[in-house]
Amino acid sequence: IYITVNITEGEKYTFSGFKLAGKFVVPEEELRRLVTIEPGDVYSRKLTTEIRKRLSDRLANAGYAFANVNAIPDVDKANAQVHFTFFIDPGQRVYVRRVNFAGNVVTRDEVLRREMRQLEGAPYSAEKIQRSRTRLERLGYFETTTVETPAVPGTTDQVDVNVTVKERLTGNLLLGAGYSDADGVVLNASVTQRNLFGTGKELSANFDNSKAATNFSINYVNPYYTLDGVSRGIKLFSSTLDAAEANTAAYNTSSKGAGVFFSIPLSEEHRIHLGADYEDIEIETTPT
Repeated sequence: IYITVNITEGEKYTFSGFKLAGKFVVPEEELRRLVTIEPGDVYSRKLTTEIRKRLSDRLANAGYAFANVNAIPDVDKANAQVHFTFFIDPGQRVYVRRVNFAGNVVTRDEVLRREMRQLEGAPYSAEKIQRSRTRLERLGYFETTTVETPAVPGTTDQVDVNVTVKERLTGNLLLGAGYSDADGVVLNASVTQRNLFGTGKELSANFDNSKAATNFSINYVNPYYTLDGVSRGIKLFSSTLDAAEANTAAYNTSSKGAGVFFSIPLSEEHRIHLGADYEDIEIETTPT
């Protein structure tokens, strides 16, 4: 069987312009900047679909979750041109009734809720919901994060935001042992918990020991030391070194110290880090 498909392309059409119509709940000039159609551009259905989505997303960010944008063409066959009217029907402004979480068996509700940029009782915002999902994923506590916004039964202007997460393991334990002619028996261990008791706080400890050196450190980080997202970290550390045992020099050292640092948010994407350490070092010579 041979199938022949005959295609007649016809003339290539261009855009002759556009206009906006309907109800403007967002300033018209702001909406016009989202319509990237210039007279003389080659007609593209893909472009008109993208423009409709941009307009709908902008309206959704203003709380009009169920806005409808129609692209109505006016075709001029004689000149092979098409003029579009984007008709905007925003519908009712939608508000978020509740933000619900599911799947967080270990992680406390407050840890998830403080990452939400879409608040209960506030106008619906697609941008804030997406930003909230991104912030939850950046925590690193979950394998998957899904967000649904079903309408509240019996209403036309309310939705719920349902966030479902699947938790992953956030703890890590490492143990090691070895032997070398220079250092003898070498032992090391480390333990890290990035979501301590489901609070979102981080605790880690490291230890390593050999014939010549012993090192120990412990770190604790509270990512929400203040309600506005300033984090604080505290660390303690100590080490000893017997250089004679390492066959390098006739001395030994002992040091111990502590440090504190703060991380201050400047915006959603930028932070500034400030910190200071104090260390006490003792050096003692040994008989050769």
